[in-house]
This record gives sequence, C-alpha cells and structure tokens, in this order.
Amino acid sequence: MAEVTEIRATKRVIGAEFVSMREKIMTHWLVVVENDIEPRIEGPFKSDRMRINAARRHRRNDPEKRDGIFGLDISASGSPEFYHFASCEISPETNAV
Repeated sequence: MAEVTEIRATKRVIGAEFVSMREKIMTHWLVVVENDIEPRIEGPFKSDRMRINAARRHRRNDPEKRDGIFGLDISASGSPEFYHFASCEISPETNAV
C-alpha cells in the first residue's frame, strides 16, 4: 500500500461529478446496527454521496428508526474515521443527491 504524505484540496472531474482528492484516497463504508444490537458493514462506496444515498434507502425501509446508521471512512494508511449522520442528511424526506 502506498504511503500518503499530503492531501490537497484539489478537485478532479470524474464523469459529471467533482470528487476531491481526499475522497479518492479514502474508502467509504456504511455501518448499520440492526435494532441497535447487530452491526453489519456495507460497501465500499465509490463516493460519500453514494454512501449517503444508501443510508437514505435504508432509513426509508426503517421508518421506526430502530437501526443505527453510521459512516466509516478508512484512509489509504488504514486509519478509520467513524461518525454519525445528521437526521437531515438521511431522512426519507431529503432528496437524493
């Protein structure tokens, strides 16, 4: 695995979507904790937008909000970054990005 020494804020165009260099060297995962007991990991996703859309689909199928939904980014060096989604990011009423 190549070592990453610097992350620049440069943007590259991939298809019709702008993707930051930071996103290109990260892998994006979705962690779903079913009934807040049983965890599972979905992914990797090609971009954060694709992961958010997957989280929104899951939330539409879980209207009682029994499942915990979290984001997990893993850098090229293997460092994880785990976080929660804001309700406005994944609520079914929010339009897909």
